[in-house]
Amino acid sequence: MRSCEKLLTCPFCGGTPKIITRGNDHTKKRSVTIKCPDCRAERTDAGVRLGLESLERNAIFNWNQRP
Repeated sequence: MRSCEKLLTCPFCGGTPKIITRGNDHTKKRSVTIKCPDCRAERTDAGVRLGLESLERNAIFNWNQRP
């Protein structure tokens, strides 16, 4: 399950980030982490009421935000 929205490079080092999902739509704890393997910058979005697809879209949107 991958969102069609493009994941931008790491804002700190320009590396290619990885998407890590934990849980599934049937568990209470679900989270999506976007992590840069080069500089180890990461962002985690989690939720109880949102499904993994919605969490992934939110995580990508939040990661892509640039100042």
